[in-house]
Amino acid sequence: MGLHLSDLERRKELYRRSLVPSIGKNLPVESIDRMINAQLLIEKRVEAALVEDGFSPLNIISKRNEIRGIMFSPQGETLSLHTYQYYVTSLEETGTRSTIPYKRIIREVTRANLFL
Repeated sequence: MGLHLSDLERRKELYRRSLVPSIGKNLPVESIDRMINAQLLIEKRVEAALVEDGFSPLNIISKRNEIRGIMFSPQGETLSLHTYQYYVTSLEETGTRSTIPYKRIIREVTRANLFL
């Protein structure tokens, strides 16, 4: 499968992932859409950096739900739209490897909590 999940498939998975945590938060659909768009961009950029760093694309895809949890809900709850937008800005301004989501993944790999 490689890293060739379509954006549509990724969006579906990210949307399903956001449904339960969004219940009771009264988030407008537009906010959820912006959150999913930000997560999609972050996910693709972090995955690309991990592959460039020598991690297996197959392992990354097979562990994508675990990776998403580390990046997008590190304390068990979905982060705010503002936080995701900050991450996207960081991607553009400082590069992927300097972002919090990327650093979280590398920290978990280093601690042997995530095997890629």
